[in-house]
Amino acid sequence: MSENKIKAGVVGATGYAGAELCRILTGHPGAELTAVSSVSFEGKKLSDIYPSYYQVCEPVCGKQEEVVEQCDVIFAALPHGLSQELAAECERIITIRDGRITGEAKGGGAQ
Repeated sequence: MSENKIKAGVVGATGYAGAELCRILTGHPGAELTAVSSVSFEGKKLSDIYPSYYQVCEPVCGKQEEVVEQCDVIFAALPHGLSQELAAECERIITIRDGRITGEAKGGGAQ
């Protein structure tokens, strides 16, 4: 891994949008696909679900919390209404990791 690559993760990696994000991130020169999650396929390789990803994109699906912990950037490819809790968790983590962003920030911006 290059020091300059962004650690990217996908929550909901086994749905159509999530799988496409994984494919795109795998080929992106500035990103490393670090972690993925899937409630339905936890513990399975992405290539077990999508055989065309064999030897191309083979991360093992973990838990959403693992993706949040391990990644700099998180893509949510979840069904409608399920991303709100993930966004709140990411905001809490950002508040802890970066002193410039406070828990009072509204609208997703830094103060």
